[in-house]
Amino acid sequence: MQKPILPKGTRDFNSEDLYKRNYIINIIKDNFSKFGFNPIETPSFERSETLLGKYGQEGERLIFKILKSGNFLKNVDGKDFEFSNLAPKIVDKALYVNSQKISMWEHGKFLGPSIDKKYNQPDIFLSSDINVNRDHLGPIYVPKKGDVFSIHEETNWKYLLPLLLMEGNTATLENNGKSYHFTLQDPNEIFRRKGKEAVFDEYFSEYNQNGKLITPWNPAFKNAHFKYLMINGEPASLMNEYKLKQNYYWAMGDNRDDSLDSRYWGFVPENFILGEALFTYFSLNLNTWIPRWDRIGTVLK
Repeated sequence: MQKPILPKGTRDFNSEDLYKRNYIINIIKDNFSKFGFNPIETPSFERSETLLGKYGQEGERLIFKILKSGNFLKNVDGKDFEFSNLAPKIVDKALYVNSQKISMWEHGKFLGPSIDKKYNQPDIFLSSDINVNRDHLGPIYVPKKGDVFSIHEETNWKYLLPLLLMEGNTATLENNGKSYHFTLQDPNEIFRRKGKEAVFDEYFSEYNQNGKLITPWNPAFKNAHFKYLMINGEPASLMNEYKLKQNYYWAMGDNRDDSLDSRYWGFVPENFILGEALFTYFSLNLNTWIPRWDRIGTVLK
């Protein structure tokens, strides 16, 4: 089952971890206060040249820049990477885009050998005979603004329905007075963050027939259920086509064997992309719970 999990580079902390983290941060804050330092807060949004004028070189460690549209591939030789033809493919861990191999970046790494192509991962994105596992997947077409999808009995709703939801549409299955609402919030991920089994109570499954929420990748949702599908309150069977309103992206982590990325949770909508990381705000050794002072404040290039 496909899992829409937070991209690598972010981290969720459970209550125990968060308590330890905040304990250390509070000690740092208290020590700064003892020496007369006062807290400051920069504006949420301001022109970069204004902030750089205020803080000089130190500003490079304080500013979170918002990317302009199209900057996501600024460090890639992108003549073959137009939105019209992006189709990533993974063969033996290596990433190819339109048959061109993309070299692993400087600090990227593989932890072990490739998973054999004969071993299927059912939780991979659009799991099929082509999308076999994390090391053998695709090509998968990356959708773009203006793409038109025909809607008929053979429509791949595992592919299209998440896009509809990400564009603000509602989707339900309705039959015999019962209604099931589609959501992109996976109960497994909510449970991973909160640790409460009660989160599963709201989701329909073979073990919980009373749940009213369902994800597009739920194996209980079959093509045969298309006749019960409602989009924005209207039968999907009455739709002839759907035109996408925004671009989508394929995101992959640098720690290739330990990244839950687009290979698992699929495309990233353009309105989810806020900017790029510029510096390391805080770094903690999770084995010793000691701050890694040599990394804190490091400008990322």
